[in-house]
Amino acid sequence: MAHTPARIANALRHAGFLLALASASHAANATFITFDERPWVLGPDEYAWYSNPITTEYDGLGVQFTSAYLQQPFPPYGASQFILGGPDFGIRFTGTLPTYVNLSFTSPIQEFRATVGATGSANESLGSFDTGGDYWAGPDLGWVHTHYNAHSFASFSSPNGISSLWFGTEASTRIIAKIDNLYFGFVPAVPEPGSLALMAAGLGLFAAAKHRRQRKS
Repeated sequence: MAHTPARIANALRHAGFLLALASASHAANATFITFDERPWVLGPDEYAWYSNPITTEYDGLGVQFTSAYLQQPFPPYGASQFILGGPDFGIRFTGTLPTYVNLSFTSPIQEFRATVGATGSANESLGSFDTGGDYWAGPDLGWVHTHYNAHSFASFSSPNGISSLWFGTEASTRIIAKIDNLYFGFVPAVPEPGSLALMAAGLGLFAAAKHRRQRKS
């Protein structure tokens, strides 16, 4: 039996409602920080990367930043505000520890490898992710050149909770991290809004094509 446009539209609306409901359910159990919610304050030096420190602004959300500095969007880092981390940069989760953590990150020194790792509730290692790129392999091997990914993504999970994130990079001791879009909570991250829009558009095109085929038959 052929699907009418009204039925297709109704099905898509129903799917959209379910997606919205799922997103709301996830949101109730997770926190998503884009760093765009913080007002930018021009420092004494327009180009001073340390002029906008993040101190206790996110304590109420159950996360603390050490040696973190808010940055305005600028190439090649993208179109939204982000965080640069100084030499002691780290992220610590307080209160009930999250079981899922995701974030986007890249090296503050382009083409040199940056790394982010997670620590569990018992101070155990939960693994690490890196951007690839150049890194020092010691006096015998010197600098090793690997593919560098300027838009890297890290995802950690632990049923016992995640207590902190640590960061590092090659060729820099003053700035060791660049991060954005920090997600943490008790459920896996849902697709980004852009991905949901693309998925909905794809479903609409598929339904329309199927309807045309059925009409021809």
